[in-house]
Amino acid sequence: MIRTIPDTAILIQEGLYLNSYIKYIGDKEYNFRQLYSAPDYCFYDKTMPVYDEEGNELSEEQINPKDRQYMQFASLGVNKSLDDFVSVKVEDGFIIV
Repeated sequence: MIRTIPDTAILIQEGLYLNSYIKYIGDKEYNFRQLYSAPDYCFYDKTMPVYDEEGNELSEEQINPKDRQYMQFASLGVNKSLDDFVSVKVEDGFIIV
């Protein structure tokens, strides 16, 4: 599914946009944040562990980029830091979820 980057989104990394907005539900104010990739880009959460075939967690040095799970859109939780995300160009073999 292709998503359109909203006009209100701001560029936070090369190929990665953040859209923030406020929504009122009843009398409460809620802040929402969404990440969008530019065409030909995707991103990953560097805090998400990567495992080998035996279920062992790999260290950063052991990770092959094609073993990560990549995204092109994400709704962020309240406490999720934008610093956790890394934008990269899409390459053959990437798993985009």
